[in-house]
Amino acid sequence: MRAYRLTAQAQAAVTDVPEPRPAAEEVVLGVLGAGVCRTDLGLLQSGLPNAPVTLGHEIVGQVLDVGSSVDPAKVGR
Repeated sequence: MRAYRLTAQAQAAVTDVPEPRPAAEEVVLGVLGAGVCRTDLGLLQSGLPNAPVTLGHEIVGQVLDVGSSVDPAKVGR
């Protein structure tokens, strides 16, 4: 899958990353839209000691997969 990642201080790029698998109480979302926020811009300016990291936390999506403790009826919502 593709992700927008902070790769170094003041550097970000669209990269390919492995498809996620949900843990027991998690869901995997297919992102339909995402926004850039002030936090993302701040991270781009200051960098992170543990880069690379995927940016973005203001998203909307559809549930693609669920963990073992999640109601499977949530898929598609």
